[in-house]
Amino acid sequence: FDRSNNKKCIVTSKSDTKGYIEMPSINWRRDFSVTANSVFIVDVPDQSETLGSENITNNAVHVVTEQLSSVYIHQYYQFRADAALVLPVSSLGSNYFVMTYHGYDNNSVHYPSEFCVVGVEDNTLVRIKYSAETLNGKKKGTIDTIQLNKGQAYQVKARRITEDLTGTEIQSDKYVA
Repeated sequence: FDRSNNKKCIVTSKSDTKGYIEMPSINWRRDFSVTANSVFIVDVPDQSETLGSENITNNAVHVVTEQLSSVYIHQYYQFRADAALVLPVSSLGSNYFVMTYHGYDNNSVHYPSEFCVVGVEDNTLVRIKYSAETLNGKKKGTIDTIQLNKGQAYQVKARRITEDLTGTEIQSDKYVA
């Protein structure tokens, strides 16, 4: 019985295209080609999963295509699934308000409210004003400044099941995801 999360990257395009998906921190890369209106699917390494709270990790996944494409990440585990549309860097911004779910318990497993910021350029300064207490004890209203490089992620989890990080403000001097 496999207990690990399964992560897939899905690429499709209206045009024939080539590209690659990589995770430079572990020296992993897969080149691909996609025929117009078809789908390319690849397993994403387990090391891409962001765990913990308030730690900078080097686990972002980078996807490049020659032609305009739609890219999705799909993760599933037992009876749960999450999916995300991957946005191109040109559509990212530097001012965000977090919108996340309220934490919940399921069969004595705690799923806290959480969010993640990903650097797309080196030396990006990120200012975070928390809307709730964090797992590591930062109080509501605390302002944190961190520095991210390209491919680094910073995940934050709420301290309690009753906390909700919706409304946390994120500002950066360069684009972030």
